[in-house]
Amino acid sequence: MVQLLLPLFQNTAEVVVVKTHEVREAWHWLLKNMSPRPDQNCSLCIYDLKVWSDADGQQPLSPTDLIGMMLGRLYLTSELGDLGAIINMVNGADAQDIIVPAGDLDEDVRNVIESRKRFRDGLSEHLAFWVCLATAAQLCSDGSKFACILPHVQVDDKGPDGLFLLVGLTSKVELQSVKNSEKDPAYLLSTKFFQKKGRVSSSARKRLLEEFHRFAYQRTGFTRLDRALSDLCERLGVHTDQRIRIALLSSTSCSYNAVVVADHQYARHDLFEGYQHVTKDAEHRVATYIGSTSWAKVAEIVRQSVLQTLKNSGYL
Repeated sequence: MVQLLLPLFQNTAEVVVVKTHEVREAWHWLLKNMSPRPDQNCSLCIYDLKVWSDADGQQPLSPTDLIGMMLGRLYLTSELGDLGAIINMVNGADAQDIIVPAGDLDEDVRNVIESRKRFRDGLSEHLAFWVCLATAAQLCSDGSKFACILPHVQVDDKGPDGLFLLVGLTSKVELQSVKNSEKDPAYLLSTKFFQKKGRVSSSARKRLLEEFHRFAYQRTGFTRLDRALSDLCERLGVHTDQRIRIALLSSTSCSYNAVVVADHQYARHDLFEGYQHVTKDAEHRVATYIGSTSWAKVAEIVRQSVLQTLKNSGYL
C-alpha cells in the first residue's frame, strides 16, 4: 500500500506558506513577550489580563508591523497547519513548514480572510488558542504535556470555541468560550438577571457565562466536548475511556476560561460578575482578557499581513 501511494505523493504540487523558522520565531516571540497567568484569584476568578513586552515595558497589543507579522504567522499556522505538528512544537519539538496543496485557496478560508469582520471574529479564536498554549508552556516545568483543539475554520461552526487538556502529575480540562468586540464587551458576557439570580434567561443564549452555565448544569454540548477530549487524549498518547472523560468534564473537575478580546480600555475583572454561578471553585474560573490599543486596527493589520503572506506564496 505504501509503495502504491508514493508516486501520488511525489507528483503532488505543494506550496510552503510559512517556513519552519518563521513559525518557530512567532511561537518564541509569543512565549517571551506575553505576560504569564497570575497564580492567585481575585475571589471572583483568576483574572488574567494579557499584556506584551516591548521597548516601553508591558503594553496591550498595538497595530505595529511586528505584531501584524507575528500574529499573522500564528494565524496561518493554526488555520492551515496540522494540529499534531502544533502540539509537538508547543511541547518542545521543532516547528514544521506550513504546507498547502497548490491551486486555489479553500473558499471557506478565503471568505474569512477577505472580510474584515469575519476575519476579526476568527482571529479572536486563533488568539485565544495560541494564548492558551503559551500560558501552559510558561507554567509547565514538570514534564506535563498539553494540547488544545484547533479554532473553527469559520466562527459560526458548531462546537466548543476551545478545549484544553493538561496531562501530568494531575490532569486538567479547561473549557473555553471566546467573545470579541470593538466596544465595551460587557453585553456579551452575562445579563444582570444572571448576575443576580444565577439563572439563564431565554434571550441569553449567546452570552458567554450563560453558555458555561448550560454546560455545567444541563450538559449542553457535552457530546461534542467528549469527542474533542477523546481526540486530544489520543494525540497526547494518553489511554482513556469514556468514564475517565466524563469525570474530567464533570462539574466538579472541569475548569472554565472566559476569553475576551477587545480594547484594553474596557478591561476590568468585574466584567465577569456572575462567574460564581458557573462553579463554586474560584480556581476553576479563569477570565482571560486580551486587550489592544485598538482591537479593530490590530485585527486589520494582522489580516493585511496574512493576505501579503498568501500573495507572496502565490496562493492569492
